[in-house]
This record gives sequence, C-alpha cells and structure tokens, in this order.
Amino acid sequence: MRIPTSRFAAFCILFFAMTLAFAALAVPAKERNTQRSNPAQTALVAGEDIPAGVIAAVWTNGLCYAAADTNALAGARVVGVVVHPAQAGGTMLAQRGKFRLDNDGAVLTAADIGSAVYVAGPASVTTQARASQDIAAGILSGMETSNTDGTNNAVWVNIGW
Repeated sequence: MRIPTSRFAAFCILFFAMTLAFAALAVPAKERNTQRSNPAQTALVAGEDIPAGVIAAVWTNGLCYAAADTNALAGARVVGVVVHPAQAGGTMLAQRGKFRLDNDGAVLTAADIGSAVYVAGPASVTTQARASQDIAAGILSGMETSNTDGTNNAVWVNIGW
C-alpha cells in the first residue's frame, strides 16, 4: 500500500502545528500555577535581627520587624512567619500558612476557633481585648491542650490568608 505524499505531508504539518500550539498554551498556565503555589513574601529588615519562627510585621515605613504588641509598632501589618533568620538591613522571607504559636496568658479557648487573633509577642497571640495595638495576626484554627489543668499553651493560627 502506498501513502499519497501530499496527504501524508499535510497530516505531518498539521500534527506538528497542533503540538506547538498546545506547548505554547501550556507554558503560561504552568507559570501562573507556580506563582500561586508560592505563598511567601520578602521584605527589607529594619535595624534589628529577626530570628526564624517569629511573626513578621511590616510597619508604615515599609520595613519589616518582629511583631510585638507595642506602641512602636502601632499600625503594623502581619505578613507571615520568618522562614530563616534575617539580619538587620538585609531581606527576609516570610511564609504564609498555618503555624503553631504560643497562647499568651492561655486566654484563647476552643470557643475562639474561627475568630481573629492578635499579636501579643514575636511568637504569641491573644484576644483583641488583651491586645493594646490590635495588630491582627490571623485566624485561630486549632488548640493544643497540654497542661494537666486543661489550659492551652499552644494554638494553631492561619496567617496571611
């Protein structure tokens, strides 16, 4: 059986063109997915070193600080939790997600799950009533009861969503 060259050539050209078109469409989608699946932010660190594992907050001057419930950070916005230690004047990487933090004063209870929590210290959160600057840290998503009296030393908080 003999294949007519004109039809075979047309088929090959069409097949090749469709393959290129699908490849061209696949590249932008892959790039979009990569950007969405990387929930991290970088920021310039202020005049203090920031250790890993603390809540990072950007103040109105655009610089990043270890979050704290102090007058000096009034108006700051939480951007995530510091991934690697950052030096003063350098840049830091803050990751968004679910993090285990300290329950400052053991005031948060299971009834607070789903509500907003506020910065108490660099690695601790509290209720809005106890926070003086009302710097929102995230949403309370879980509790850990680790004391014999039933109080909660640690909580799980969704930060940056």
